[in-house]
Amino acid sequence: HGLQTHTVPKNDTARTLVARRMNCETADDLDREILKHSSSVQAVFGQVFEGAVETAADKDLPVPQVGADEILIRSQKLFYEVADVSPHLAQMLAAIPDEPSQGNVIAADFASVTADERDLGRWLSLLRRVWSRAILSIVIAEIEGGASIADSKQRQTELAEMSIKTALDVMRDEVRHRSGIADLPLSVLALGKLGGRGIDYASDLDLVLVYDDRAAIENAAEVYSRAVELFVTALSGITRDGNLYRVDLRLRPYGKNGASSNPRSVFLEYFERTAAVWELLAFVKLRGVAGPIAIEVETAVREIIHRRALETDRELLRAETVRIRYMLERERGGRRGEVDLKYGAGGLLDIYFATRYLQLRDNIPDDTENRSTRFVLDRLLEKGSISAGDHEAFGAGHAFLSELDHNIRLVTGRSRQLPRDTKSLRIVTDRCSFADTADLLETLSLQRLNVRNAFERVLETDRA
Repeated sequence: HGLQTHTVPKNDTARTLVARRMNCETADDLDREILKHSSSVQAVFGQVFEGAVETAADKDLPVPQVGADEILIRSQKLFYEVADVSPHLAQMLAAIPDEPSQGNVIAADFASVTADERDLGRWLSLLRRVWSRAILSIVIAEIEGGASIADSKQRQTELAEMSIKTALDVMRDEVRHRSGIADLPLSVLALGKLGGRGIDYASDLDLVLVYDDRAAIENAAEVYSRAVELFVTALSGITRDGNLYRVDLRLRPYGKNGASSNPRSVFLEYFERTAAVWELLAFVKLRGVAGPIAIEVETAVREIIHRRALETDRELLRAETVRIRYMLERERGGRRGEVDLKYGAGGLLDIYFATRYLQLRDNIPDDTENRSTRFVLDRLLEKGSISAGDHEAFGAGHAFLSELDHNIRLVTGRSRQLPRDTKSLRIVTDRCSFADTADLLETLSLQRLNVRNAFERVLETDRA
C-alpha cells in the first residue's frame, strides 16, 4: 500500500506473498532465511563492537539450520571463521547466496558472465557476484587452509586479470550492440601492483589504455571515449551488488588533461619525446594484460624507457628520483605520529624508487615472467648494482612491510596504516606471528630505519 514498514507481516496470506517475492517457496522458508541473515548481521555487529552483543555462537547455541542442511552449516562455520579475522569480509560472505568458488570453477564462472546475459545491468550484477565468490574463496583458502601470502597475491592477480578481460568483453559486446563495430581493438596495460603481479586486498588497478590506430574506426576518439567509460564502469561502477576495483587512469600521457585512451602511435611517440624522468620510473613495471596489442606496446615502451634512461644525465636521473620520492612522502606520508607503510620514511616507496632507479641507471629490465621486488633485488645484486648490505636491508624490509600491509588489508579492508582499534591491531599482530603489539612496533621501527638508511646510501651517495 506504499506505507513504510519494517515489520514482517503476521497474516499468513501476506507472509506467503512476501515469501514468493523473496524467491522462497513457503512462509517457513522465509522465516529460516530471515533467521540465517539476521544471525549473520548480528555476528558482524558483535565483531565491530567487540562483544557488545552476544551472538548465537557466543552463547554456544546451535547454528541455525534448514533441517539437516549441511551447506548451511558449512556456510555458518565459514562465516564465523572469516568474521574472527575480517569482519568486513564476513559481511560480503553473508550477502552471497552461493558457496564461494574454488579452483578452475572461477574461470568457468567468469565465462558465464558474457554467455548468459544481454542486459548491461544484469551483466554488471552477475560479474560482481562472480567476483565476490572468487575473492572470498581466496580469503577462505588463506584463513582455513593456510595459503601463503604469495599464493594469495598470485590468485588475486589472476582474478584481476580475469575481471579486466571480462570487462573488455562486456564493453565490446555493448559497443557492437550500440555502434555495430564488430571488434574494437582496445588494449589494457597495467602499472603498480598489477604490473608487478602483486595485487592484494583493496588494491587499486593502475591502468593505461591503448588502441590500435592502424584499424580504421570512424569517429575513433568519440567511440573509444565511450568504450573506456563502459570498461571502467564494468570494473568500478557501484551497484547494489557492490563494485570490484577502483580504477586509476591518471598515469596516462598528459595526466588528467590527456585522453582516457591513446592511439598506439601517439602513446609510443609520447615516451620517445615527451615523457618526464618520473614517468620513466613509473612505467618500469608496465605490463600488457589484455587486448590485441598489449604485449606489443609493452615491449616497445619498455625498450624506449631503458634507452632514454641511458641517454639521460645520471645526476638528473638520481636527483629526480630523490625529488619525487620525498615529495610523495611530504604529501601523502600521513599526519604526525602516524606510520604510513607505503609513503612514510622507510616505507615501501623507498624500496620501489631505489630499485627502479638502479634498473634504469644500469639497464636491468624486469624479467618477463617474474617481476617481484625480491627477484629484482636478486638481479641487481647479481649484476653488481647494489651492495650485499643494501640488498639485505631492502629484502628484509620488503618482506616485513609487505606481510604487515597484507594482513592489515585482510583484517580491515584498508592499507598503509596500522589499525587504530585494539582488536584489529591484535589480530594483525597475531597473523604476523608476533608475541605482542610492542614487539611488532619495535620491529617496524627497526625495519623502517634500515630501509631508509639503505635508500640514502643508494640515492644520496650516488652523485655523479
